[in-house]
Amino acid sequence: MTWTQRLDPAVPVCALAALTPLVVAPPLFDQVVMPRLAATFVLTGLALGCAAASSFRPYRDVPAAPARVAATFLGLTALSTGIGVDPRGALLGEFQRYQGLITVTVCTLLMLVTGAAATTSSKVRFLAWSFLFGGAVASLYAILDVAGLDWIDWSNASSRRAGGLFAQPNVLATQLVVCALVGTGLMSHESGWRQAVAAAATGAMLAVLVLTMSRGGWVAAVIGACAFVSLSQRITRATLLAAAGVGVLSLAAVAAIPQSRTVLDSAVARADAGSDIDNQSTRLSLWRLAFEMWEDHPVLGGGPDSFSTLFPSYREPDQPGIGTANVRPESAHSFFFDQLVGLGALGVTAFVALVALVLFPALRSRGGGPLEPIAASFAAAIVAYFIAVAFSFSEAMTGWMPWVLMGGLLGLSHQRSGAGERRPADRVVSSWTRGGLLAAGLVAILSGCLLVLADWNAGRAATRSDANAAVEHARFASRINPLLPGYLLQLGESWKIAAGRYDEAAHHFHEANVRFAPTAYSLIAEADALFLVDSERNRERILALLVAAETLDPHNEPAAASIDGIRQSIEEAN
Repeated sequence: MTWTQRLDPAVPVCALAALTPLVVAPPLFDQVVMPRLAATFVLTGLALGCAAASSFRPYRDVPAAPARVAATFLGLTALSTGIGVDPRGALLGEFQRYQGLITVTVCTLLMLVTGAAATTSSKVRFLAWSFLFGGAVASLYAILDVAGLDWIDWSNASSRRAGGLFAQPNVLATQLVVCALVGTGLMSHESGWRQAVAAAATGAMLAVLVLTMSRGGWVAAVIGACAFVSLSQRITRATLLAAAGVGVLSLAAVAAIPQSRTVLDSAVARADAGSDIDNQSTRLSLWRLAFEMWEDHPVLGGGPDSFSTLFPSYREPDQPGIGTANVRPESAHSFFFDQLVGLGALGVTAFVALVALVLFPALRSRGGGPLEPIAASFAAAIVAYFIAVAFSFSEAMTGWMPWVLMGGLLGLSHQRSGAGERRPADRVVSSWTRGGLLAAGLVAILSGCLLVLADWNAGRAATRSDANAAVEHARFASRINPLLPGYLLQLGESWKIAAGRYDEAAHHFHEANVRFAPTAYSLIAEADALFLVDSERNRERILALLVAAETLDPHNEPAAASIDGIRQSIEEAN
């Protein structure tokens, strides 16, 4: 075996499962979501590179039916991107969500390469332990967070709920539910000290899950546990009692911390409020808007991550929980409504079919094989994940999880069929296959590095007091990542505020409005910059921009106030 054949795609995949939940980067402009997105890109690229260098053949090492449906899903996503409301913006997606075509493609490749890499029982176990490690470390940091002992200065952390390394309780809850279910599978599969370690880690995650106060996470945990019990034939009463006991002990230990007792009291109150329709008004309102958006784009949707772009044109003055506030929600607070708006009926059908094809072997082979508890836990974790994100939008930071789990199930189903055992003659891989995998891997790695570099420069631009330095950092960010309009808008603001170059500011605001679907505020920013350049010469263009902003977001009071202010200034100037 040559050194290239020793490169195993399972290693970067397991590293992704263990380390991605722990990756944060405070110096970045987007300190929470962007580092995880970049980690997913880079580690997926490394896995593809290892697959290219070793003996894997995707068309032989992955079941054919799921691979074809995955290709169909990607094709429909690409078509939806091309004909959507913001084709360029849909490539990477909404800021701090990044669920565009590029991300979906990387995640689909991640699923396929995971399926090709999960060829032996030891690799599947290693993958399960990687999930458990990531969840355990995240839960330990969350406990420190609740106790006030965390060392990271979060920009958007909640003061009452445990958000941990995600700085967002619902996202942490989603990760903990998935990892705790995988841990339960390991508890049923392992014995001795390994079983004890899995039980302790799972109990800690369940305790922190309570502190997140995420009602969607709690519902997902219950449904996921029911799914695991129904799928697994090897789980014993002793295992269930051990898991429950460890969870209670962990919760009692957490309750011993004075700061966390207040959080527990709030968790009880939040659970009581879960049935109050008034408390859910914002979410229900967003879901209604999402359904209206889908009715107008029923077949292929408005393009990936298009909810935010469409939102201003659909909301009403008395929108429950929103009203006329300055809001640009990045999501409908539901994964499935987001998919329905973005991909339409065809895209959602293809995605559901893909998930069903992956889960079907686990449902069909209940109680079979030595890895049956782990397979059951993977399937239950996938179900729980989609239940959790049905009430939130955490896929921006946890979106790689179901794809890795689905890849693990693909590998397990391939092992059961005997196709996972490759003969020496099967190890010959064509140069075209190697070249394609290597090219895809390099593109993913380069993309991840550029994403981080651009966001780091955007963060530097936001904090630099020197005008020229701020402009240079903002310009660099907008050039190496031309797929986010926010970087162009930041460059315009840098020219306007830091450097006082209103002509340059107007140019970059206009560039953002032409390249991407404009917002009321980007149109107002261009109008304001043109006013500062020459209000008399640019009067007609300014007024046209203000009318466009009013038409785009007619029920936004802060935007309306800005529009009225510019109009009044024009009248006074003339």
